[in-house]
Amino acid sequence: FFSATGWKVSSKCHRCNMATTGLNYKVVLTKILDALNTDGLLPHIDLATCSTLNTLDKIHKNRHIQTLLTIFSGAGLQPIVGYNAGKEEMSVMLAFPEAIVEEGPSLVVQCMLGLLPCQSKLEECYGSQQDSVVEGKGRGVLLANRCLQVFTDQTGVGITDKTPTLRLQRVRVVVQPCKCGVVRVRDGVQFSDQKTPLYRYSPAYHRITGYDVTAGTYSDETLARQEQDLIHSMLNMFWDLVDAQQYIADDNLMDQVAEPLRAFLASGMRGQSSRFRPKGSPMVFYVHGLPGAGKSSFVKVFRMALQSLLQLNFDPLMLVNVVKVPLNAITAENLRAILHVQGISDCSVERILEQTIAKGHVVMFHLEENPEDPQQQMTLFEMTRKLVKTLVTRYPEYASNLLYLVTSNYAPAPAIAKEARVVLMRPPHYAKQQDWCRRMLTETIKAHAEVDVSVLLHTPPHQSEDMRNMEKWRMSVGYHISKHITKHSHPARQLASYQVAIQNKEADGSTMDVSVDGLPPLVLDTTDHYFYCHPTLTSGLTSEQWQGIPTCNHAVVATLLEMYADNYLRPLVVVLTGAKGHRATARACLEALVRERVNDLHECMVSVLREQDKECVLGKTHELMGGLFRFIDEVNNPARLATAETIAQKEKDAHTKYRTSDAYALIIAHVNEVGQFVLRELLESGSSDTHWQRVCKDRVMFLLDIPEGSGVSSTVQSRAHHVIHCG
Repeated sequence: FFSATGWKVSSKCHRCNMATTGLNYKVVLTKILDALNTDGLLPHIDLATCSTLNTLDKIHKNRHIQTLLTIFSGAGLQPIVGYNAGKEEMSVMLAFPEAIVEEGPSLVVQCMLGLLPCQSKLEECYGSQQDSVVEGKGRGVLLANRCLQVFTDQTGVGITDKTPTLRLQRVRVVVQPCKCGVVRVRDGVQFSDQKTPLYRYSPAYHRITGYDVTAGTYSDETLARQEQDLIHSMLNMFWDLVDAQQYIADDNLMDQVAEPLRAFLASGMRGQSSRFRPKGSPMVFYVHGLPGAGKSSFVKVFRMALQSLLQLNFDPLMLVNVVKVPLNAITAENLRAILHVQGISDCSVERILEQTIAKGHVVMFHLEENPEDPQQQMTLFEMTRKLVKTLVTRYPEYASNLLYLVTSNYAPAPAIAKEARVVLMRPPHYAKQQDWCRRMLTETIKAHAEVDVSVLLHTPPHQSEDMRNMEKWRMSVGYHISKHITKHSHPARQLASYQVAIQNKEADGSTMDVSVDGLPPLVLDTTDHYFYCHPTLTSGLTSEQWQGIPTCNHAVVATLLEMYADNYLRPLVVVLTGAKGHRATARACLEALVRERVNDLHECMVSVLREQDKECVLGKTHELMGGLFRFIDEVNNPARLATAETIAQKEKDAHTKYRTSDAYALIIAHVNEVGQFVLRELLESGSSDTHWQRVCKDRVMFLLDIPEGSGVSSTVQSRAHHVIHCG
């Protein structure tokens, strides 16, 4: 190494006097922004001509290198150039500046290296001026990243790495030619001419500078403290993001997840860089508990919260994907077939996992509905663990980018428990359940009535071990109140905000009084303390129309069908039990009632009584989409909307069903315990996903016909909106 300027560098100087210049950070920001908007701010440098230089003397005499060093010298950075012949890597060692240089070009250079003591203030002020809170694909919110971009655009030199040494108050930057401006189309990431991604700062970079504002010094101790504070704040942010999704995380869950998550975040931090690269073995969680405890919901919430956390603090383009394999729908033989790669465009689990981690993103490998039998658990676990080991061997640098989650109603086999972080999912405390109901009811009314409301919950719903009962209460009460406000509030007299008060009218909770500011009273009835009905919905229907359905079910069924017609339930799940003849009569009655309420109804009937019948639900393993997944997709996927001309052209295609934009699907499934287990995923609210196919369930109704001798499983019981005992 040698100094291009002849300046001596003292390693004993740890104090930075930049903060004592008295220059206001708003003035600094104005100067930087003025400079960034100036054409020809920095000279162009053809660094590619230096690729043939093989001695320090030749490098020193090269005019392009001299121009680069002059830029750094003008910013008071005392540059020293270095060259690693083995790696063919050129670097520049820079000293921390002792003062803010007020010229525009020098301020841009100091800012792009994160060396201004007012860097946090600058980013805060600059960020407040942007349209977006979170840095987007243009990477335009962070001031330091914008300075890096302007430096690259005008000089043709890209910085691909930046490593500070606080003890010596130095920072080493690796530079490469960047004349071609290669940009990856899918995410806007820019590369050097040597195909190396350019260095970019994380959104939280200015919180981990190692600079102590009070003392005016840089130190490793300050940096370590700042990193710990950042990790602590990220953990709090994670649970805030979970809470924002209206998920109740109990203390046990938070305790079990906190430590692995802390280690994951700490190991992934790469200084101030946006590159998140966790180290170590993949995290393994085994989450089990009773149906309705919130296991599957937690996986969805965990993914969304983790992705938001990584985007807000590391890389705004970071993704967290879920590859889910429902073990209730796959035998060991089928699992073995779909785990491994069969071709470049196949839908194997291995291929889909690989596509995520090979790009540096995070993937959650979710094995859902792990069976009860310990031996079967181990068989499936060993097969998937081999796959994970294969991927870790192939991509060792991304080993920790793969998170392994198993969810089940049953405890893990002892061998699995030794390798996984076991989380027993319990229902939240009753006080948290009440708070959740109030918050969710408020959000439901706001979303569907499109008004601002506040809810007073004088009488909360009954406590339940199954959180789906709380969801049933929220869903039914919110529906009726939303329709009530929409029906009775005149636009000209609509209030800016409504206050909704809820109180049980009867001691047993069978009747609910709802009062809404300025609107007529609303009375709702229930038979199970959770699902509420409007008593007038059954009016206008004759006894012949209800033939086969016991009277006690009329109000509930009428309410559910109205919700189905309004696309409020996604999907609607109704279960029939009892003698065969009685079930057939009730089924015919329900089909007729559905046809009366909706247009363009598409019906499908399946029978799932044996293991071999799985294919009629999920399709064959070689199909991109099959079984009920295909049927639902053909009915409600907007991409399949066809014009009259297209229909005319393809009238002869017996495999394609065309429908209007408001088509409805009715699926009648004859299922025993085996069939109920297989259908479990499709009965969940929201979209249904496997590792290779996905469907939304707008305007979908499931009518489950349970034969005599088979009971309603706890899984279906917790997902069904209503169970009708016929006869």
